[in-house]
Amino acid sequence: MAHTDGDSLVFLEAADVLHMGDVFFNGIFPFIDRSSGGGIQGLIRSVDVALSMSGANTRIVPAHGALATRADLQTYRDMLQDVSDRVQSAMDRGEALDAVVASHPAAAYRLQGDADRFVAAVYDSLAASTRGS
Repeated sequence: MAHTDGDSLVFLEAADVLHMGDVFFNGIFPFIDRSSGGGIQGLIRSVDVALSMSGANTRIVPAHGALATRADLQTYRDMLQDVSDRVQSAMDRGEALDAVVASHPAAAYRLQGDADRFVAAVYDSLAASTRGS
């Protein structure tokens, strides 16, 4: 469960190309489709798998954005973890969704797309894991 509950990574070993589909949005805040089973924890785990599959010269094909390198993918993974950690910390302090979104925990990242929608999806997926769903 990453972007949805049906994501795939495709590694073409002979060509050293990894296609990540909607697991990777290069230079763009990702869309986590909560209604289709997506969640931040699964997204981070999927990126970790992709990082373990790739090498320094692997060409990485995201669903959105430019062709990427392993370093680009690591930067994306670091952003996912950082925003997730910031949202979790706010939740641990008892902050509600509106307050967390208003605090702009993804503001340090100058990416295209809707940061607030991304943060709301992170919040929702973390809250769901706390509830056990």
